Amino acid sequence: MEISKVKLTNFKPFYGETELNLSVNPEQNLVLIGGKNGQGKTSLLVGLVWCLYGKGIADVDKVFRKEIKSGNYEKFLMSSLNVKARESGEVSFSVCIEFTRVELSDALTSDTFNVSTVTLIRSYNTATYDEQFTILIDGKENQLVSEEEHKPIFVDTFLVPKDAAKFFFFDAEKISEIAELSVKEQGRVMNDALGKILGLGKYESLIQDLQVYRDALKTKNAQQSNLFRQIEAYNNQITLNTNKIEELKNKFSEKEEEINLLDSKIKELNTFLAQSGAKNLNLNVGELERTKSNAEQAKAKLAERLHEISEFLPFAIAAGKFTELVEHIQSEETLQRKSAAKKEVQEQAEEFLESLFNRPPYPQEDMTMKQKSFYYTKAEELFGNLYLGESDGESLLSFTHDLGKGATDYIFDTYTNLQRQSDQLFQGVFNDYIRIKNDLNDVQRDLNRARAHAEDDNILDWKENLRTAQQNRDQAIQEKGSLSNDLIRLQEETNKTKKQVENLLNQVEVSKQDQGKIDEVNRYITSLKEFVQAQKIAKCHSLEKNILHEMHRIMHKKDFLDEVRVKILPDGDGLEVAILKNEEDVPLPSSGEKQIFISCLLKAILTEAIVDLPVFIDTPLGRLDRQHKDNFVKDYYPYLANQVVILSTDEEITQRRKHEIEQFVSHAYLLVNQDNQTTILNEYF
Repeated sequence: MEISKVKLTNFKPFYGETELNLSVNPEQNLVLIGGKNGQGKTSLLVGLVWCLYGKGIADVDKVFRKEIKSGNYEKFLMSSLNVKARESGEVSFSVCIEFTRVELSDALTSDTFNVSTVTLIRSYNTATYDEQFTILIDGKENQLVSEEEHKPIFVDTFLVPKDAAKFFFFDAEKISEIAELSVKEQGRVMNDALGKILGLGKYESLIQDLQVYRDALKTKNAQQSNLFRQIEAYNNQITLNTNKIEELKNKFSEKEEEINLLDSKIKELNTFLAQSGAKNLNLNVGELERTKSNAEQAKAKLAERLHEISEFLPFAIAAGKFTELVEHIQSEETLQRKSAAKKEVQEQAEEFLESLFNRPPYPQEDMTMKQKSFYYTKAEELFGNLYLGESDGESLLSFTHDLGKGATDYIFDTYTNLQRQSDQLFQGVFNDYIRIKNDLNDVQRDLNRARAHAEDDNILDWKENLRTAQQNRDQAIQEKGSLSNDLIRLQEETNKTKKQVENLLNQVEVSKQDQGKIDEVNRYITSLKEFVQAQKIAKCHSLEKNILHEMHRIMHKKDFLDEVRVKILPDGDGLEVAILKNEEDVPLPSSGEKQIFISCLLKAILTEAIVDLPVFIDTPLGRLDRQHKDNFVKDYYPYLANQVVILSTDEEITQRRKHEIEQFVSHAYLLVNQDNQTTILNEYF
């Protein structure tokens, strides 16, 4: 599948009708779209994502969510009409995308090979507030996808799944932020990739549908029992909580946007005041601001590292007791193995002795019962000593924890990780954090001094504005924290309520006929879960191999790592990816290294994808050094996918770099913006 054509009409800086031919071939899979900052590259990317998902653009990624400030989709639409078009009296804009070689089902296409051209057209009228979304298959509307509720399902199923869109329409500079997420958050991102790109999501959706059907059968039978009202009340609470969670998420996004705006305002005011005061002091405000920025980045990285190791601190403090716990569990497992082995040997011994003494053939002169008993007991002792060894008089444990395998695995993993964290590491991270914090305080003190010496008729007004902005920011951060706590509380409450519903449903007496259906459904669910788990394990091994290969190919530090480990997280939380050197986790200190890691992870995921999808990349080389930029241009992007569209500045894909990949380029364009109007030239920088 590829995007062969894009047409923008009066959308943002694109006045009138602007068309791009993006068709590629196996030998020339790259399309270069050049443009300096502010020329319309990001607007082009936003237009593509809006055409695909409409209001759902906010769910794709933070980059696109920022376009819809404070969650106001209508405001985004009204501001997307080109300024010149509005001045000319025009009221509508649209984006059209043409996909070719799309594999569809028999019901949707008459093509012998089930391959069609699909055209998406999304438009908005600012006078009537009417948004239209049209899907054409081989130039015609299809009745099966004419209903509004069916259109998003079609896009998600046959074109680009919304949950996976962040991997196909992305800002390469910003995608490195995935590496900065917590293990659980990063795991969920990986789960989206596994589910949508690798095709496992269909099976997991089927499992959920079967579980809903099974629970519906139980609920139907519960109507005749006293449990029904409890189940109904819990389900109503779950629905209520789900709606509240959605509202809180929207408020949380709005609060984040408010904080970002206040941060920008505070920075602007601080810089102005510091520059005004620096005239009276021998201070270089620009240098101080750069030092402050570097120190804040270093502090943030150390804070992240502190957060990572903080979960081990309680175990480190109680290291002695934790070691005793691990040894106790290991002793339990040893006893269980010995007990199982002993039982097996005893069964074999009984069978052996039974065959020896009580089954033919018998000796001509039979032994007395006393002799048989003597030799039976002696043989039993010899057999036991031979296979189990002499008893060491090991006493039984005074108690057992009786933990499940998941719990013991978690304890052993934590203990292994704790052993990796030395006292020097804990102390080193704390010392570095305190040192950076002190450095930051020193820089901040100089900047405060400069601001204090600012003298101007309007300075008092500027200072008052700064104070107000800082107060508003502090309040917004406090409100954001409160929203976060409410979200966590509601999610935990909802999960607990779901467990209570599950427990109640398990108590329901089900009719014989429905029980047969439930048993059959449970068998399907078990089989599907085992299949998905087996596929995830297989994909883990493939991802480990592919990520390692890509990183060795792209990074100029060839001995940077020697292993990549991908582990399945419990409770369906996705995957954890770790980079290792000599069995130790390798930190990624710089933004460039994080971009390289996530880019290699993305390439590994796309290698495993079941559907060939186009990839659009903005700011392709933003945080990389010169050598890595060259490596990416020559060895990464030409092999990323069968269609790769790169939106680049003249400092990223330069003329020299373009020349090095000329044989892979099918089209090259240049975006030029004059008077808020972007035109597309058939040339490059």
